[in-house]
Amino acid sequence: MFVRDRMSRDPVVVRAEDTLQRARLLMEERGFEALPVTENGRLAGIITHWDILRALGRAGDPGYPEGARVVDVMTREVQAVRPDDVIEEAAWYMSRYDYTALPVVEENGALVGIITAHDLFRALVDMLAITAPGTRVTLVVPDRVGMLARITEVVRDAGVSIASVAVFPRDVPGWAEVVLRLKTTQPKDCLDRLVAAGFNVTHVSLVWTGS
Repeated sequence: MFVRDRMSRDPVVVRAEDTLQRARLLMEERGFEALPVTENGRLAGIITHWDILRALGRAGDPGYPEGARVVDVMTREVQAVRPDDVIEEAAWYMSRYDYTALPVVEENGALVGIITAHDLFRALVDMLAITAPGTRVTLVVPDRVGMLARITEVVRDAGVSIASVAVFPRDVPGWAEVVLRLKTTQPKDCLDRLVAAGFNVTHVSLVWTGS
C-alpha cells in the first residue's frame, strides 16, 4: 500500500501571501489544525493553529497584527512524503514527530495531496481485515526464522484461509506476538492443530465483525 492509495487529492491550502485571518477561518470551518502553504503551486511550508495563536499572543491584543500574513509565521522546513512512498513511512513520520498530517509532493515540489492520521487509521482497518467476519487468534511464539511459515502451514492444513497476519515484538527479548485473522467462524479444529503443534494460543475472539 502506497501513500497515493490513501492520500486526499486537491487538499485545502493557503498561499504564503494570505492573511492569518483567512488561514484561521479555513481551519475553523474545516476542522483542521494545520494547512499546507503553497507558492506558485509548490509546497512552501505549513501553518498550524498554534502558529496563529502565538502570533496573536505576540501582538498583545485579540486582533491580528496589522498586515500579518501566513508567510510571517509559517514553518518552512516541512516534512513531506511522495505519492510512491510506502504508507508505513508516512505513519513513521507522524509517530516520530507527532504530526497529524503530511503534505504529499511530487519530485518537483508540486503539492498533489495530503495524508492524515485518519487516513492511516482507515488503512489499518483495511490491512487487518477488521470488518470481515471471522476469528482473531493471538499466539506468543519464539522470534526465530521459519516460525511464521510453520504457523501458516498448520492453518493451511486445517483448511482455513488467513485474512490478515501481524507480528509484534514483545517486551521479553526473543519472543513475538502473532495475530491471525482467520476466515472462519468455526475455528476449533484449527486451534486444536495449533496447540498440538506446540503453539501458545493466548487469545481467541470469535465473530468480530467491527459492529
